[in-house]
Amino acid sequence: MTFEQILEQQHLLLPKAVPVSKSYRSFLEEIFDKYLDLLSSISPKKVKIQGLSAPINFASTLKTQTDVVNGILESLDLYYGGSPSKAYARFEKMINDRTGKYKKLLNIKNLDEGESFYRLRVKKENFPLTAKEMFHIPFELRGKISTQRYSIPGFPCLYLGKTIYVAWEELKRPNLDEFQVVRLQATKPLKLLSLTGEEWGSNSYHRTPYKYLMTWPIIAACSIKVSNYDDAFKSEYIIPQLLLQWVRNNNELVDGIMYNSTHIPNKKLTTEGQLYNVVLPVRENNEKGICSHLAGCFQTTETISKQLIDYTTGGQTFGYSNTERQAINNKMPDLEIIPGQKFPYSYSVLGMMELKLENMSLKKVE
Repeated sequence: MTFEQILEQQHLLLPKAVPVSKSYRSFLEEIFDKYLDLLSSISPKKVKIQGLSAPINFASTLKTQTDVVNGILESLDLYYGGSPSKAYARFEKMINDRTGKYKKLLNIKNLDEGESFYRLRVKKENFPLTAKEMFHIPFELRGKISTQRYSIPGFPCLYLGKTIYVAWEELKRPNLDEFQVVRLQATKPLKLLSLTGEEWGSNSYHRTPYKYLMTWPIIAACSIKVSNYDDAFKSEYIIPQLLLQWVRNNNELVDGIMYNSTHIPNKKLTTEGQLYNVVLPVRENNEKGICSHLAGCFQTTETISKQLIDYTTGGQTFGYSNTERQAINNKMPDLEIIPGQKFPYSYSVLGMMELKLENMSLKKVE
C-alpha cells in the first residue's frame, strides 16, 4: 500500500466511539494495532516527503510509532493504577524521547495577531454577561470547574471556538434563545499544537499529512467520544488532560491546543472549513480574578445574544457586503444542519451573529 493510499483509509477517520462491548483501554489498543498494521503495509519503505530533507524510512518509523503507542497505553495503565504523576512522567517521556525527533513531528501551527475566536455561555436571562464573565472561570470559583476534555477539575482553561457554530456544537446545541456569545480577537501571535486534519489538497506527499499520520495515535486518543456524560470519571479525558499538562509545562514551545470537535462527524481525513476549537491553559496561579497573561492575548467585543439582537432590531436584518458574507461562508463551506439541505453559513442565525460581531468594536478583557 502506498503512503497516499494509507491517507485514504477509513480507519483513520475521527472522532470514534467506543463500542458498548469494549472498554476505552481495549478499544484504544485495538485501533492502535490497526494503525500499526497500516504503517507496516507501506511500500516502498523509503518515501520522499516534500518539505523534509531526507527520504522517510518507514521501517524505522514503524518502530518509533510502536514506542508512541506503547507510551500512551502505559500512561493509561499507570493512571488507572492510581499513579497520575507516574502516568504524566511516562507520557512526557514518550513525547520528549531522548533523540528529540518525535517532538519535531508535532504540528505547531502559528496563528497571526488579529485571528478571531468565539466563546459561548448558556444563559437564559436577557442581561448580558460582562467580558470578564465570558472569559475563563475566575480563580476564586475553582470549585465550579469540573473535569473537561483538556483540563482537570479546579484548573482554569480558556476554551474557544473558531466559529460560533463549532462552539454551539461543543455545548450540545443549546436553544438559540439560551446562550450569549462574544468575539475574542488575538492581540499577539498564538502557537498552537494542532490535532486537526488540515486540507493539503492533492499533494499527499507533503510534511503536513506526514506529521498528521505520525501524531495520529495522540490525536486519536484525544478524539474518542465520551460514552457516558453522567460519569464523574471519564477515561476518554485521561490522555487529553496529560497532553494539556505537557503543553502547560512547555509554554515556551506552545500556547495551547487546537482540536476538532468530537460532536461533529468527519467524512474524510482532512477538515474543510474552520471546524476546530482552541484550549489555552492559564499561566498564573492566583487567588482571584482571571489570568492576566491570557487576558493580554485578546481583545473582546460586548456580549450579544439572539434575543437581545431581535429586541433591539425588531427582527430586521441589516445589509452586509458580499465580501463580508463570503468571508463568513469560507469558514463553513457546505453547512448541512438538516441532512440533504446545504446553505451558506451567512444565511444561518449563527452566521448572522458572526457578521454582527465582526462589525462590533473591541476593548480590553478586564
